[in-house]
Order: sequence, then structure tokens, then C-alpha cells
Amino acid sequence: MALASGTKLGPYEIVAPLGAGGMGEVYRARDARLDRTVAIKILPAHLSDNPEAKHRFDREARTISSLSHPNICHLYDVGEQDGTHYLVMEYLEGETLADRLRKGPLPLDQFFKVGIEICEGLAKAHSGGVIHRDIKPGNIMLTKSGTKLMDFGLAKAIPKSISPAASLTASFNTPAASEPLTAQGTVVGTFQYMAPEQLKGLEAEARSDLFSVGAVLYEMITGRHAFEGKSPLSVASSVLEKEPAPISTIRPMTPPALDHAIRRCLAKDPEERWQTARDLGLELKWIAGSGSGVGVPVAPQRRRFRERLAWGAAGMTALAAIGFALAFALRTTKPAQAVRLSAEIGADAKLYSEYGPSVVLSPDGTRLAFVATGSDQKRRIYVRSLDQLQAAPLSGTDDGQNPFFSPDGQWLGFFAGGKLKKISVQGGAAVSVCDATSGRGGSWSEDGTIVFAPDTRTALSVVSAAGGTPQSLTTLDKEAGEVTERWPQWLPEGKAVLFTSDRHGGNYEDADIIAYTASSGRKTVLHNGYYGRYLPTGNILYMHEGTLFVVPFDRKRLEVTGPPAPVLDGISANPGDGSAQFAVSDNGNLVYIAGPSGRQVASIYWMDRQGKFTPLRETPGDYYSPAFSPDGKRLALEINDGKRSDIWVYELAHDTLTRLTFAGDNVDPIWTPDGRRITYTSFEKAGVGDLYWTRADGTGDSLRLTQTRNPKVPASWFPNGKLLAFDQGVSGPNVNTYTITVEGNEKSGWNPGGPKPLLSSPFIEQDAWFSPDGHWLAYESNETGDLEVFVRPFPGPGGKWQISTGGGNFPKWSRTSKELFYRTPDGKIM
Repeated sequence: MALASGTKLGPYEIVAPLGAGGMGEVYRARDARLDRTVAIKILPAHLSDNPEAKHRFDREARTISSLSHPNICHLYDVGEQDGTHYLVMEYLEGETLADRLRKGPLPLDQFFKVGIEICEGLAKAHSGGVIHRDIKPGNIMLTKSGTKLMDFGLAKAIPKSISPAASLTASFNTPAASEPLTAQGTVVGTFQYMAPEQLKGLEAEARSDLFSVGAVLYEMITGRHAFEGKSPLSVASSVLEKEPAPISTIRPMTPPALDHAIRRCLAKDPEERWQTARDLGLELKWIAGSGSGVGVPVAPQRRRFRERLAWGAAGMTALAAIGFALAFALRTTKPAQAVRLSAEIGADAKLYSEYGPSVVLSPDGTRLAFVATGSDQKRRIYVRSLDQLQAAPLSGTDDGQNPFFSPDGQWLGFFAGGKLKKISVQGGAAVSVCDATSGRGGSWSEDGTIVFAPDTRTALSVVSAAGGTPQSLTTLDKEAGEVTERWPQWLPEGKAVLFTSDRHGGNYEDADIIAYTASSGRKTVLHNGYYGRYLPTGNILYMHEGTLFVVPFDRKRLEVTGPPAPVLDGISANPGDGSAQFAVSDNGNLVYIAGPSGRQVASIYWMDRQGKFTPLRETPGDYYSPAFSPDGKRLALEINDGKRSDIWVYELAHDTLTRLTFAGDNVDPIWTPDGRRITYTSFEKAGVGDLYWTRADGTGDSLRLTQTRNPKVPASWFPNGKLLAFDQGVSGPNVNTYTITVEGNEKSGWNPGGPKPLLSSPFIEQDAWFSPDGHWLAYESNETGDLEVFVRPFPGPGGKWQISTGGGNFPKWSRTSKELFYRTPDGKIM
């Protein structure tokens, strides 16, 4: 039975359907009395006609309604109208654990939070005499207020007076009206998460729920099912006969104590499992409170390292903190006492830690450089000697980012305005070294050579610190799917480089730390992780899933020589670009910015002309490059789910997200003027980055529009829909704008013409945007030294006008062609 919007069930008015399952349909509704949103679940018609089913429905609803707990979805009301029986429940906003797990396993901190809350909710249900019998990720909701157990549709009361199958049950297919509702030995639940006794048709008990929780916890930490098979029968056989693979073989960084706790949940014999959900919850709290390294054996050399290394704690200016410790002596075997210090940064400024590494120590550990936004809202690089209290901004470093010291500590390299620059730590003019469109880190060797990543999807280049033309150092391994190399660090003697390599370029939790030998051109994969930094102690520090790890490293052989060990949590890091906010000096000092080390929940926001932001909905991953359709009713997005990026369309009127591409590595969508197609860049074919288009309604095949060696990004379509402007990488890090013409139609076929230059000069010229009336072209260029927004008549003749001052990018026209919007380097919309 489908209920139309506006249907009333007592005081509740149906708003929209939320979903359907074997036991009924769920709707979003409004409680007219309390003016609140609720969820309503109705009983299927063929069950409503069964008197016994109705009696059990009411009885079990009363039982579940007594379970008032923050981690259980509340049941507000039970009703019946015109033969329709319904439950009124708490309306939850968020995502199911099943949806979250499609993005990959949970970080340890989130794992413990969710796992403990599941146990607490289940302990309340069990103490209230209710067994859930269908614990699975789809019945667990992750909300802003915490984890919620949902759907007690298969729940049963514990009292022995009730027969084993006497509660409202359903087998794997909803019973037809002619079938008996229950029978002795009915198998209820979901195979993947059911206890062995449930599969055998025996009576379920509280410890059966704990087996299901164990299967859920295993999936949360590994990203895999505990029991797998090609059919329901093979899955059931696996549950009855097999043991899941040890967690440590899938996720080596997890504590053995956690492996033990989950394995005890999954014991075949209920007597060998945890006996109560409370016991399991207490065990998880103990493991979480003892640190992520509980039970992890630390090699002797690692233990000495950790005794010598000290680190700072949180508690600094405004939103972030810098902690620094002056700790261990490198050449002594005597353990040094750990010293923990935290300090203000010494400037009337707020630390900037949104993108790229923003804090760095000089090699001798005496100076600190950091990126911060001052009271004038300008972002600059500041320098502070650690024996002084105040930091000084360096004039000429506006919008600078990703700083790094020269070996003698007298110069700083940094990126700004599409350039790699350098400046003396004593002040003075900033000097441009070479072009770097969107630098992703650099490192300065003893012989004066700088290795750097010039852009987001490039290999590494080298250039003399005195300036000159950059030369390629490495090449992307396209056969292996490598799309980016970044955050390089010269190893001592300048013969090898450490860097982060990734195959997605969107989430670096599965990235690799690589050692590259300059003489042989050999790349050696050292470890899974990101932002690896070498320590003179013979170790590598790196980030992985919110934790700073250390692993022993033989610099001569370029080999990892032992297991990794966790060092510190609570370091600000960004797995979205592979950077982390920590740095080390040659004498062993460590500096870091305290803060979150994972991706936050992404939401689409609407901003009005007064600058007010309104959240519209959460997305299944981080999103980028939002683009409105010509009619303003849809939004094209590039969404990265933690493993790959694809193109989605969000429809504002119906609040729906539709996925258009599925293979991954599809980015930067824009609309055709008629709103029928979306043009985008795809790296699916050998990682080149060519232009495609596909129908916005998801029908038909995509069409390849270009086929050249250089990466391309679509910019905008001319109003007639036949001329496409796009950015293309040319020599070095430079970018210019080109066009292609697309002739034909659906019947005769489309014929893309060859590229022709539109904006071509020695400067970066990109993000060209045709005005809707076709008379103007807005774009950004760094011909003044910084990226600024310009406008010129199209197709001409005429000059050009500089629109922005102090930096500007991403120009966008209003529909009337009378207004131009752009973004400033500090994030303001102008």
C-alpha cells in the first residue's frame, strides 16, 4: 500500500516516502500537534488482516516503546486507521552505517565511538527484555547526535513464555498473504550477520545479537564482511564452519586486543562469546582508552625512539594549536626525558591549516615558520625564533603556502600566485624561482636543488634554487594508475627523494610512500600511508587513518626494516590532499598543529547574496566543482567517496542525488547551454585526462570529445552550444585556454573538431567563462605576478580589463551578463 503525500493517519500527515522493506513501508510525516517531523512505518495489508499478527504488532510495539535510550530510535506512538496499522518513530537525519561502509572502513576513533554506542543501545534493549535479532549495518543510523539502533521489526521479547517463533517475524522474503506468518524454526534476520544458532532455526537469545554485533564491528574496522560467499547458502556455510581472516592481516595497525574482542563475539558457541552487550562495551572502552597501540609489540629500537621523542599537546590560538618539544639527543643511547610544551604562536593571527602543510621547522630546530591569517584577513608566512616570544610576518608572502627551509635555515621556499618562490628569513623581497601552477610541496637539498610537485596531477620536477627552467625528475606510472606525486623530501646527501604517490588523487588513506633513487630512476614502495617524513634516527614518520606512525628505515638500502608503531593522535591532517600539519628538525624536534585528522561530513550549502549559508543535504563523500544547470534547478558535482571521484547530479526541487559515472576518476563537470548534457574530464583511459560528455538524465553512452596527451579541464560552453573552452597543460606547469567546435546532432552523430588556442601566452591563462549573451569572456591570468580576473570582449576586437586586485579566480557570470562573481585567495566571494 503506497500512501500519497497529504494522507493523514490520525494527527500525522504523510510528507514523502522514505523507503520500503519486507515488513512495511516507511514515510516522513509531520506531527500536527507538536509540529515535529516523525517517521511512520505501516504494516503490510496482508499482515494487517491477520488477528494474531495485529496482536503481536501491538504487544511488541509496547515492549519497544519502553526502550528509552539515546542510542535507540524512539517509538512515539502506535495507531490504526481504516485498517492501516502504523508505528510512529523518531525521524533520524544522517546515513546508515551500511552507506558509510561503502566509502571504506572507519577510522579507529570513529570505530570506537560507534561500536561503544551500539553496545550501549543493545545493552538497554536486552535489559528491557528485547532481543533485536537483525543487527546489521543497514539497521544502524549514524546521526549528528550519535549512533541509533533502528528497525526492531524482528525483535522478540525474552520471556520464556513466548515460543521461539512467536514474535512478529519475516523470512528472507516477506511472507505472502496465504503463507503462515511464523513457524517453529523459522530463520529470521540477514545471513551475513546471523549467529549460527539462528541459521539452525534455534531460539535466538541476547548472545545471538552479540554475534551479529561482532560481524558488524569486523566490517567497520576492515571494510569487509566477516563471512562471505557467492550465494546465501555459501554465506550460511561460512558462518557455521569458518573463521574470518584475522583483522591484523587486513588492517595491520589495529591493536591485537581489538582483534581478540571481536573474535570472541564471533565464537560459534554462545558460551564462549561475551555474555552481555555491557561487557563488550566496557572492553571496547578499555581498548580505546588505552590507546590505539594496545598490545602492539614495539621493537627495541622503536622503543628507544619513542622515549627520546617528545611532542606537544593542544591548547593554542583560536582554532588550532602548535605544540613543540625540545627532546632527544640523536647520538646517545641514554634515554632522554620527554618534555611536553605548548605555546602561543607569538602573533596576532590565526593558524591556517585547511590545505597543505602550514608549519615547518628549520633543520637545526631553532626557527619555526608557519602560515597564518592576520587581523587584516591576509594570509602570510610568519617566522619565529624559538628563543623569542614573537613571530614576524614576512612581507611579500601574501597567499603563500606550503613553506620549506633551505638546508642552512636562512631561506624559505613557498608557493604563491602560480609560482615557486623563495625569501630570506630576515625579510626582503620574495624572488620567483619558476612556475608552479598549484604547488604540492617542495624540498631544498644541500647542493641547491629544489624538488617540487608543480601541480595537482603531475610527477616531480627539480629546479635550481637560483632559478631557471624546471626539469622533470620522475614520470607518472600510468600503467599502475598513478595520477599524482606530491610532498617530496630530499633524503640526506640528496641522492634519493621521499614522496607520496596516489592512484586516485582524492583520498590518500590508501596512498603509498615512495623512495625514488635519482641515479637509477627506481621507485621503491616503502609503506601504505601519506606525508612521509624522514628522521635522522633512521625512521620515517607518516600519517594513516588519523594517527602519526613511525617505521624503521634503512636509508642506504631504501628499505623498511621493521613493523610500524603508533606515535601520536590528534594531529591536524587532510587525507583529501595527502598533507599533515607536523614537521621535524634534524635534531629531533617535532612541531605539529593539533586538530582533527580526518575528513568531515560533507554537505551541499546554499549561499544567498547576504553571505548566509544554508545546508541543503549531506553527500556520500567530499564534493568538488559544483556547477548549476542553465535553469538553476540542478547542480552537477564531482563527489569523491574516499576511493574514487565520479559525476553526480543534485536536483534541488526533489532533494535527490543521481550518479552519472561509475568507473572513478571523473572530475570537473560543466553543463551544456541547453542543460541536456554534462561535460567533464575523465582519467579512466590511461590517466591522460581527456574531455567527455554524457546526458544529464543518465541515459546513453558518454562521448569522448578530445584525445591528446596533455591533461584538460572543461571551462565553459559558448551560448550556441557548439564551442567549448577548456584549459590544457602546456610546457612545464603552464596552462592556456583552447577551444573545440562540436558539430552535428543525435541522428547524424557528433563531430568534435580539433583544438584551437583561445588564450595563449607565456602566462597562466585559465578558467575562461563566456557570458550568457556571448559578448564577453572572463578568465584568470598571472601576467601581473598573481592570479587575477580579467575580462575582454568576445570574439573582439578590444582590450582587456583587470577586474580583481589582490588575487582572484573562478570567475562566473550572472544570467543577465551584467554581474561577475569571483573568489579571492582568502575564500571570499566578490
